[in-house]
Amino acid sequence: MDWVKKIKDLRHFEGLKQDALAVQLGVSQASVSQWERGVVEPPLSVQEKLRERLAATPAARFLESLRVSVRTSPNVAGLLIRRNGVPVFELISDSSAILTDFLHSDDVGKPIRGLFGPHADDQLGQLIEAGLFEGRVESANAVSILRRNGQVGRVVLSLTSFRVPYGDVVVRLEVRSPTDAEREMGKCSPSLDIVQDPMC
Repeated sequence: MDWVKKIKDLRHFEGLKQDALAVQLGVSQASVSQWERGVVEPPLSVQEKLRERLAATPAARFLESLRVSVRTSPNVAGLLIRRNGVPVFELISDSSAILTDFLHSDDVGKPIRGLFGPHADDQLGQLIEAGLFEGRVESANAVSILRRNGQVGRVVLSLTSFRVPYGDVVVRLEVRSPTDAEREMGKCSPSLDIVQDPMC
């Protein structure tokens, strides 16, 4: 865990100075200062106390609600994050494995690039260039062609990005098949529509 960032976040959310947090944890203000500067990590007994408090922050509650909404979605859904600069699935909906052959539970934690073929990789590149994981993209809708394990499928994607307060950007992804009406109206050509965040 990145204690430097987490302790600063906790102090911010609770409106505490280092000395006040130190008193509450039963340590010195110098210890808190060292943790926040990354000189040392908190002892295990204090880490447990910090984890409990961090789980109660508004950002942690929001992120957990978002995870639950993805996990329990009746649709094919996923939560995307950037880990070490690489977009990965943090989790997928429980129903994904039942509804599609393109997404599997063992895809969680794997880099997204390369999983679904060149067309999907190109769209992912455009989204990254537009600032998806920097908070510059509010949402995006796409028709994409997925290729995996010899199968080819056309899907409609909806992405919504969320900036966790004082944290990273997470992206909620919903995937569905084009409807018959969309096919009849010719609205199944590959496309990507990006809505930039007006605040950026």
